[in-house]
Amino acid sequence: MHYSQYDGKTMAQVRNQLIKQGMKPAERHELLDQLKAYRTKVKSQNAQSRHYRKTWRTFADPLMKEIQKVRVAMYYQGSVQRKAALISYRELLDELLNLFKGFSAGTRSPKEIAQYNRIPNDGAHWTDWIPYDEKERINAAFESAREKGRKIYQAFPREEDKGE
Repeated sequence: MHYSQYDGKTMAQVRNQLIKQGMKPAERHELLDQLKAYRTKVKSQNAQSRHYRKTWRTFADPLMKEIQKVRVAMYYQGSVQRKAALISYRELLDELLNLFKGFSAGTRSPKEIAQYNRIPNDGAHWTDWIPYDEKERINAAFESAREKGRKIYQAFPREEDKGE
């Protein structure tokens, strides 16, 4: 049954509308009970959806900070290999961010998905979600791009929350 015609109305307003329409008391009570159950279900689903989005945001926020750091690092002059390493690192991070955004629309927590996919540390940090071979490939690219006298870019930092 579609309850959209009752959106934005209190239960008392709906009851009064049904009385004006001449609905029998038994039918009216049944419809009001169904509407109340529907609204309770929608409220619960919305709360659950907010919870999952918030949970996934704890992974996406630090990841977005890392993506921003990579963007800034790309502005500095450097070798072609360094630029290529930064580009491939950023592409990998963008792919992971899109994965998190897709998961945040779902109905499973990060820990549930991490356990199902056998992600190390139950996916406690965004770096856990990147396969080891991908990390090795990116780190090797940064190592090969090392320039004399310059600090190597540290990919996949595992900074724990500092209570900010």
